[in-house]
Amino acid sequence: MKLLVTIGLLMCSGLAMATPAVGDSAIFDLKIEQNGAYMLGQFEISLLAKDSAGNYQMRTTVTMEDSPADVRESMEEPKGFLTDETIQSALINCAGYGGKLSQYTLKSETSPMTVPTCIIPQTDEQGAPVGEIYIAQVAMGFVKQVQIESSTGRTVTLEMKSFTNGKGH
Repeated sequence: MKLLVTIGLLMCSGLAMATPAVGDSAIFDLKIEQNGAYMLGQFEISLLAKDSAGNYQMRTTVTMEDSPADVRESMEEPKGFLTDETIQSALINCAGYGGKLSQYTLKSETSPMTVPTCIIPQTDEQGAPVGEIYIAQVAMGFVKQVQIESSTGRTVTLEMKSFTNGKGH
């Protein structure tokens, strides 16, 4: 049951995504840690289609060790995505966003790539730290995200392995 709650949180966690295009996809290593124990898996996100209202059909797939894949599809409004301009602004004025500039090397075994990032800390409504996101000029707009659930101490980490830019990039 805890796994399903975590997967639900992950799928609805407000992932930052770059200016969308049909065909965009990304694959992330997934690690869920709590009380010294951890589970490993993979998180995949793809934009499948765009409707006449401008909304995107998005598929997310979470596969945990020794478990069947959890595949979900949803319609997402474009306002839920970062624009390429916002990503560029974050990279140029990272300190202004409260972040720090860094480099990130994708975990791909076949085509590793290093990209500039702006690491922006995430806080809750009271200003307490709840993670960080590594903004980069890639499909979905980020290469790493760490979320800490303060009530449970659970940490969910996504680290990009690969991405594909769709039509329009």
